[in-house]
Amino acid sequence: MRRIAIPERGAEALFGTHDENLRFLEETLKVRIKTQGSELIVDGEAAGVETVAQIFDQLGGLMKDGYAVAAGDVRLAAQLLSQDGGVRLRDYLMKAAVRGGKKVVVPRSLNQRAYLEQIEAHDMVFGIGPAGTGKCLSSESLVLTDRGMLEIGQLASGMQSGQATPIDVTIHGVEGPERATRFYDGGESDTLRVTTRLGYAIEATPEHPLL
Repeated sequence: MRRIAIPERGAEALFGTHDENLRFLEETLKVRIKTQGSELIVDGEAAGVETVAQIFDQLGGLMKDGYAVAAGDVRLAAQLLSQDGGVRLRDYLMKAAVRGGKKVVVPRSLNQRAYLEQIEAHDMVFGIGPAGTGKCLSSESLVLTDRGMLEIGQLASGMQSGQATPIDVTIHGVEGPERATRFYDGGESDTLRVTTRLGYAIEATPEHPLL
């Protein structure tokens, strides 16, 4: 059993709506959590108890420095600390965050952080993986072809949404070179974002449904 001090400010954000974050930690880390005055009483497996203590200690320290805990931060913290108990959440939530306009991209795993670090360190970084794993493409995205690196929009310029046009280009992908003979512009589409129990966010379109 371990007693953990509850931060004077921001406890609501840490606990979540109707204590949903505490219930998540109990289920995920195999612990039991109850409040007693200004403390949490945590009992269960030693590793889980230590992870809960680290979450409240590190996020509490960030809040003292002015950080506003977001809805998914507790789940993200549990995921990261379960992978590596020595993780410094400050490095993920503040130092490793990438801002794009009004949005902030935060790595949700050790591998994602390594990927963002590579993007900062190099002019060009290749991201590969099977369909539906979060790769995003736009007309400015680059693709490796037998003509060199081209923007996807250059493969068939001047198309309108819903049109298909013949092309003849070899695309070099994970499975090796493949000849592409058609280019289809699916246009803009509504997306559906699903968040898994462990905090992973998956976004899909009607053309790429979740399986």
